[in-house]
Amino acid sequence: MKSTVCLFFLFLFVGSFSSSYAQRLTDWQTENVKGKVKQITSITIPVEAEKQKKQVVHFDECGLFTLKVIYAGPISLDGSSEFNEEKIGELQYFEYQGQQRRGMSLLADGVKASEFVQQWKDETHCTLTYTYRDTPEKSGTLEWLFSNQARLKEIHFILTHTHTGETLFETSSIHEYDAKGYEIQLDQRTLQPYGDSQVIKMVNVAFDAQGNVLQREEYKTNGQLYGKTFFEYVYYE
Repeated sequence: MKSTVCLFFLFLFVGSFSSSYAQRLTDWQTENVKGKVKQITSITIPVEAEKQKKQVVHFDECGLFTLKVIYAGPISLDGSSEFNEEKIGELQYFEYQGQQRRGMSLLADGVKASEFVQQWKDETHCTLTYTYRDTPEKSGTLEWLFSNQARLKEIHFILTHTHTGETLFETSSIHEYDAKGYEIQLDQRTLQPYGDSQVIKMVNVAFDAQGNVLQREEYKTNGQLYGKTFFEYVYYE
């Protein structure tokens, strides 16, 4: 789940800056992490796949994304960060201008794959609009809805044909939490071009001293293990 905050002209704009910042969440909040996290490394090990995914997320000191790097490699059953990984790509985030920021995704070889614009309507509603380098006739819109407690409730993605407006692909996900604010269920649905759904239940197994999840197990509704995710955190001093 916002790049470096510009203070512009500190004395003149301190009031407007405060109200503007209050209308959007930090990425610490959207990622549901506790404390001043500098970096999160997560390794997801699926049961029914040959490769695991590793993601390294970097935050600035204001709790805003600066960079996400994604890797894939052979399964390591213990969740070790030391495996024969291959870089898949990265997401770069730029500074906010008011409620809006821009970013782009790069392939492993550094070639730009897409650009996006992230826009906050208020603290509970955020939209990302994507344009793709290799398929300019397509555009994507990702909508995030948050609760008043800054917890992600729903994600809705639509891929459309730029010229005709036709919906080419559409998905949604609904997120549920326990009384302590930890995510415990994910309901994923593909709405178009075909309708299906998958519910994943999450069991948080271990936590660090800050209260962030160190190990999570994911299960299908029939009780079958779907996968495991291991997390490592680096904090600002």
